[in-house]
Amino acid sequence: MANSDLLNEGFLRDTADFLGGLDKHVADYLLSYVVTEHIELFESLQVCESPIEQLLCIALLDAIDNLYHRYDREKIWFILRPQFEIEVDSKAFRLDFSLLVVENPLTESAKKTPIAIECDGHAFHEKTKGQAKRDKARDRLIQLTGHHILHYTGSEIWEDPDKCAHEILKFAAKVSGLPDPYRKRG
Repeated sequence: MANSDLLNEGFLRDTADFLGGLDKHVADYLLSYVVTEHIELFESLQVCESPIEQLLCIALLDAIDNLYHRYDREKIWFILRPQFEIEVDSKAFRLDFSLLVVENPLTESAKKTPIAIECDGHAFHEKTKGQAKRDKARDRLIQLTGHHILHYTGSEIWEDPDKCAHEILKFAAKVSGLPDPYRKRG
């Protein structure tokens, strides 16, 4: 069953029926667990400005969570910051996402690698030569902050947000000097 079929198949109705059939204490505990485990997702989705940003946010948070099966959570942090504001040459910019990879986060010598992730919907990017010129100038200024920049079209995200998330995290690992998180272990 495809994820989009969950609603058509009555998934939410069945889930509500299941929860209604549980002891109230068990249902409350389960809902508390679900909300607590996914509070970062709920908070992040609230600040995303478009459906493509929301899709990529969900995929990235899920992929980051799965990375901690490969990397030690005390030695490597992946911090996703939606709608992250930066300032360059007295100009303020808001990135769709900033992904910060932090190695040895609990030490003074923590190495930080910032990556800007832009979700380029067709309506707002490179429709005209003027827009393309502004976007390229903006990218150059953002790079002055030390951010690497990745752009994804709305179509790429809409068609396969998980693939985009994996590409982003593979890139993040590479520029941070970490092993490829998706390479098969031998």
